[in-house]
Parts: sequence; C-alpha cells; structure tokens
Amino acid sequence: MIMKHRTSAAVLSLVLTFAGCGGGGGGGGAPTNNPAPILVSVTFLGAGANPVSGDKLRFLISDAAALVAGVELSGTDLTIVGGTIAVTGLPTVISTHVVEVTLAAGAALVTGTSTFSFSGDNDAVSDTTGQLAIAGTARTLKKADGDAPVVTNVTLSGVVGALNGTGVAGGTLQVATTGFSVDMTYQDTSNVVDSALNIVTADVAVLVNSTSFLAGQNLVPHLTATAAGATSAVYTVPAGVVFPVGVSTLTCFCVDSTGRVSAASSFSFLARTMTTALQPFEKAVNASQVWFLDTSRDVESMSINLANPTTPVQVSAGANSIPDFEDVLQILGLRVSSPIPNVSGLLNSNQVIMGQFQARVLAELAAFFPGVNVTFTFSAPGTFPTGAQVVAYNSFTFSQMCIGGSATTTGATGVGGLAIFDPHNEVHENDCLLNFAGGDRLGVFPQTLVNGAYLSSSATSFAMTFNFFTPTKIGGGSGIPVGFDGMDGARLNNPLLDTRAGRIATAIRDFARFVAVIVAHECGHSMGLVQNTAMPGGLYGDLASVFPGSSRGHIKMPITIFPGNAINIMTPSISYVGTLDGGTRFNSLNLAYLLEAAIYNN
Repeated sequence: MIMKHRTSAAVLSLVLTFAGCGGGGGGGGAPTNNPAPILVSVTFLGAGANPVSGDKLRFLISDAAALVAGVELSGTDLTIVGGTIAVTGLPTVISTHVVEVTLAAGAALVTGTSTFSFSGDNDAVSDTTGQLAIAGTARTLKKADGDAPVVTNVTLSGVVGALNGTGVAGGTLQVATTGFSVDMTYQDTSNVVDSALNIVTADVAVLVNSTSFLAGQNLVPHLTATAAGATSAVYTVPAGVVFPVGVSTLTCFCVDSTGRVSAASSFSFLARTMTTALQPFEKAVNASQVWFLDTSRDVESMSINLANPTTPVQVSAGANSIPDFEDVLQILGLRVSSPIPNVSGLLNSNQVIMGQFQARVLAELAAFFPGVNVTFTFSAPGTFPTGAQVVAYNSFTFSQMCIGGSATTTGATGVGGLAIFDPHNEVHENDCLLNFAGGDRLGVFPQTLVNGAYLSSSATSFAMTFNFFTPTKIGGGSGIPVGFDGMDGARLNNPLLDTRAGRIATAIRDFARFVAVIVAHECGHSMGLVQNTAMPGGLYGDLASVFPGSSRGHIKMPITIFPGNAINIMTPSISYVGTLDGGTRFNSLNLAYLLEAAIYNN
C-alpha cells in the first residue's frame, strides 16, 4: 500500500504504498589573539630504526608554517634532550603545517627517546603572520611509517555528501554562526590516527570568547570534542566560538601514531546569524515544542466488505461513540466490543493495548527526534483555540496532530496523512481540522494502510502479522481478536508468554512503529520539512532530477544512503515494510535542520 502526498500552498499530504513482501562575525573590532606556533609532533623518514645522515626530519607545528628566508633550521633553534642534530641545506615547508629538514653527518638521535621543542633562539620557523615558533610541550621523536593517513571526508552537522553541497545536487550547506559540528572521517593503512593531533583551521578570522583568532590557527582546542577516535571525530562549535557571516572554508588534517600528516581536506559552507524567524524551536516562551497526539476524533465508523474492489475497509459517515482510530484497531482485532476486565489494575484489555501502543509510539518518536527540542504526548495539554488553524508560536503552548481513521468520507484516497506546511516552524498548527482549505481533513489516516492491506494478498508481512487477530482475515476467513481468548489478559500482562503472546506483542509493536513514522512525517511538515530547492534556499525538496521519486515538499533518498527497505521519513510515499525497517529515519540534513544545526533561507 502506498500513501501519496497531495500538495497545495498550505498543506502537504502523504501517500502510502503497500509492499507485497515481508550570530556575529569573526572580527569587527574584537581584540585579536594570534598565539605563536609550537611544535606538535616530530618524526623521521628513513630505513633504519634511528635516523641517520640523509634521512628526513619533519616538524608538525600548530599553525600554518612559514620560514624565514635563507635561515637554516639548526640545533640552536631547537631544545633537544637525548640527542643532537645536524642538517644539510635549508628547511622546506612540505605541507601547510609541516617543515622538513635533511639530516647530515653528525646527527645523533634515538627514536622514542630524543625529545624536541622550539627554543627561545628560534629564528627559522614561523607561522604565516611572521610569528616565530616558541617553546611548548617537548615531543618525542617517532619513526614514520610508509604511508600517510588520509582524511576521507569533512562535513558539518553530520550531513552526508549528497546533501551538503558537494554532491551532484549542488548548493552550499548553511549553518548558524555557532552551534554546528565539524565532522571528520579518516583512515591509515599501516597505523591508527592519533585524534589528539587532529587539526581544523578556517580561512577566516573566528571569534573565540570575543577574541578574534586569525585565519589558519588550529581551532580544535577551542571546539568541544563530542567524539574523537581512530577513524572519525566530531567537534561541536560551542556558543563562545562564532564564525563570521558568509562563506568560510575549513581545512582539516590528521596525524597517525608515527607522526605522518595527511594531505589537507577542505569543506566550504555558509554561516548565517540565527534569528527567531529562521529558528524552528524558539525558547523565549516554550522550553520545547509540545505535540499533542489526539486519538479522540469520531466522525465515522468502519466495516469490512471483501467484495468491494476499491474500499474493502468501508467507511460510513457519522460518529459511533468509538474514536475512529479505535475503529481501525477493531478491524485489526486489537480491540473488541467486550474487553477482558481488570487486566492491569482496573484497566481492561482494550485499554492495556492502547496504553502499550501509545508508549511504543512515544518511544519510536523519541528515537526519530534525538536531541530535537520537541516532545510528544497523548495527554491533552489544554484546548486548542476553537476553529483556529494556527496560533503564533510564542503565544501558545502546543500543536496538535490527530490520529484518526480515513482521509475522506470515501476512505479510498490512498492518502496516509495531511498536515499544514510551516516553513521554519513559526506557528503552532492545528493538524486536527476536518475542513481545512475547503474540505481537507488533517491528521494521520491509518485506515489507508489497512484498506491497502486488504487489497493485497494474504502473503504480505502485514497480513501474516494481523490475520491471527482480524475478525475478517485478509484473503478470507476469521482470526481471533485480542480479548476473545480468555487467556489474552494474562498475555497482555506478561505472566503468559506463549506463541500468541508474542504475536500480540509484535502486532502492537509494528502498528505503533508504522503510526510513529507517519506522525513524524506529518509533524515534520509542520516543523518546516522539506523546503524545496537546494541549500541554502531549501532542503533539496522537489528535486526529482537529482533524487528520483521526490516531489514538492518531499525528498526520496537513494538506496546507497538508505539501503534495503529503509526510507527517509520525509519521502513522498511510504511503504509498510519501509516503516518497519530499522534504518528508517530522517535524512541527515532534515535532522540537522531539526537540531538547528543547519538552516535554510526561504
């Protein structure tokens, strides 16, 4: 079954598919901090265990390196403990941070014993602003291996190459001036990378605690190492570190355990001051955005007619004192008219199932929105203003999304959800309206999924999960609804753990997962996903020429990024098996936007 999106200027709808298988700048008058460079690592390239005449000695310094013209790098420029140095010829800068000399006869150094630092008499090595290197922590001599490490990728905020401006979709990734992360991956064939020696520089001056650090200086000491290991590192730009508005380029290096330094790897991006108009989750009034998931809508009833070729899950207009969502549960055999009483305290079997379903939905949503400033609840936080479509973000406390029955009075649309599209999440939405923009129902419509399942075969994973319980099976016959078997109370309350108990748990879990994906999708629209066009104007929505299958307000990701049945939550059509895949999630740019670690203009 496929749920499709119908789009208009104000709303975005989802199509279900059924699958038949199982602020500020970096300068502006701020005081300038330009610390002198120091030695970071020293290594030699040679055939023996210890360096000899003709071998190369390499010095990694903390800033972009320069040399004083015509000056030899000799023993007087260095403080050496446990050895002596002799060189031939002048030093050379072989890469941005590395100075190399050739040893001459008379050099006597021992790997793992001799230590180096620059001395107070250094007059040979400086940074690119002319500051001479100074004494720092003594570094022990290492023997370089046969290959240098490689920085394989640099990006920001975890955004993959297809979405960060380096892929065929083009564009330029845009972030706030602070609060994003710098992400490096690297590798080394012979040894491990020493993440403590990673280098990240910018081609612009960056404010660090209101002091301007000039371009080319290593920013790693001023970033927060969220993760740093042998193959990758993530550095968060804290509030005190602010990039200038406009284009910046980061250049990254890594160093292996033998002192070999990688070639440079660079990444360019845009920085823009975060304003309340751009920020998805303003905190001036509400600590977080709250979404009330309302399952109380009652405008119809449902029944099964296997002879109906388009709508076997028939919809009849008019309230029946049973919420429409619970009508769907009854079709599935997860609700009965006469539930088992006192299954858990005073709760009957229907109430226990609903409680387990809701708890699972909330757990799934928490996993889909990790670190996002949003919470979901099935308990009404209040009453949304009667008839209001939206309310200003800072003048109210919650948005609401209805989990109902069908998308229309016919039940035959194929639409799994419909929500108000709200760029930058500037208002609270009432995604529970029944007559929006001339007649659209808003909300999540699980009847679409179930109707599609009944139009498919009994061999689908959906049928094989729910046919044990459906009063009318997909394909014909009868299952045993949960609550009809007298032992189901014990199965729901866990003392009885037999095969049927496992099947009941699976049905509740899988249906909750499906609903959670659709809720995340529709709430995502009302939080500002997915703005059309490439960054920085949008989030790559509606670029079907680059991301085939995408449509307005949606982006379908390639199987190379979402393998197997996994789907991007903001894809235009969602399959049941796709919702159950453990790899289903927001794509990295969508999540970065929700985390306020990437921002778009439009």
